[in-house]
Amino acid sequence: MSDSKLDYIQTWAEINLSNLNYNLNKIKGLISKDVKVLVTVKANAYGHGLIRVSKFLEDKVDILGVASVNEALLLKERGIKTDVLVMANTLNEGLKLIVSYDLIATVAQEETALILDRLAREENKIGRLHIKVDTGMGRIGFWYEEAAYEIRKISKLKNIKVEGVFTHLSSAESDREFTLKQLKRFNEVIKQVENDGIDIPFYHAANSMATLSYKESHFNLIRPGLIIYGVYPDIECERMIEVHPVLSLKSKVVYLKEVEAGRSISYGREYITDKRTKIATVPIGYADGYTYLLSHKARVLIKGQSVPVIGRICMDQIMVDVTDIRDIKIGEEVVLIGSQAGNKITVEELAKLAGTIPYELLCGISQRVKRIYKD
Repeated sequence: MSDSKLDYIQTWAEINLSNLNYNLNKIKGLISKDVKVLVTVKANAYGHGLIRVSKFLEDKVDILGVASVNEALLLKERGIKTDVLVMANTLNEGLKLIVSYDLIATVAQEETALILDRLAREENKIGRLHIKVDTGMGRIGFWYEEAAYEIRKISKLKNIKVEGVFTHLSSAESDREFTLKQLKRFNEVIKQVENDGIDIPFYHAANSMATLSYKESHFNLIRPGLIIYGVYPDIECERMIEVHPVLSLKSKVVYLKEVEAGRSISYGREYITDKRTKIATVPIGYADGYTYLLSHKARVLIKGQSVPVIGRICMDQIMVDVTDIRDIKIGEEVVLIGSQAGNKITVEELAKLAGTIPYELLCGISQRVKRIYKD
């Protein structure tokens, strides 16, 4: 998009598709040639834009992973041909759509498989599914002790194809001992299924951290998410792989004024100027996903300088102390996430300041923030 069109957008997210491609290739360089790739594009592709990101990845990955039938239908209605796995449990009314649109369901209880089998038979189709095994996450899935028995039963259904079996690692970033225990449990399930002579095309467990740190978790399909978007799930990852951030969050200065010492700024009068101060107003707030938790903590980049956000973050605006920036003008670019003139602000550091995780900050960038894609 040209700069002239940017003039009509006050706050936007730039999505660098070249960086996305770079990160994907770096990940592929870590795995064996026989290991396939599922990229998770749930939650609007972690805030990067579900449709555009999925279209870019369409011919580069084997499966796209989403969290809901609605997300999957958006992809199919836009003509995306790549297989789509709905990775969460689906209520009965959504299963008919899974069959009709040739989606892949996650099955975590026998009832779901029986309904899929019936619906597929009624449409003269084969219901496709991956079976979820709970090895320690404590969320959805058959407990690992009973999983092989349930897989055996479900695989006998005539209008069902079990295309995968998977688990989720709860603590790959923080607890090596428990992660290895989960993988041991999952391997025991695989061994039982193979001993039963059941052919399962895919076994998968590796999220971003496991893809980097646990080669034994790769099996024949990996599920990278955050790392594909150039964000590290843990600080240790920076030593394992170099990835480039895909998303930058930017806005513009829309108002400038100088105030005397002793003036209060924003709600609650929690910030009082201690000297004559030049203040810039920037049209982004917590309704855009710039979390309120960054109040009194965040900094932004203007003209390459790091300057503080002052006062509480509002729904639609923030105020920034720009006293030390020479010749600042209305319309100056403001970088909230990303790089400018050699300085940078990362999602990881903002998450630490806010006491949250990078996933939440990215997924929280709202729809009213325009996504602009650059090759």
